[in-house]
Amino acid sequence: MDVVRIGMVGARFGAAPHPTFAVQAAEAGKHIIVEKPLTGYFGEPGDPEPIGEMVPRAKMPEGARKNAHAVHDAIRLDVECRSPAGKEDRTWFLR
Repeated sequence: MDVVRIGMVGARFGAAPHPTFAVQAAEAGKHIIVEKPLTGYFGEPGDPEPIGEMVPRAKMPEGARKNAHAVHDAIRLDVECRSPAGKEDRTWFLR
């Protein structure tokens, strides 16, 4: 049987698992395609439901940033490990 090497993975499912999927794919050294939104605030254990109505709006941006930075850090680590110069054209800018 031939060995197939997968270089790119794509996510086409609900948005909540996007950050976890993207981090796992980056850690496996794969290129990633994710439908938007890449991330957001999808709640934490103990949050009352429905999240969009019961969780304070002030909490949501910080949760979304935390998810985005986790994905960014996984991709950056992958790029630094694979590229001798530590640079590729997959640089993200998070504000």
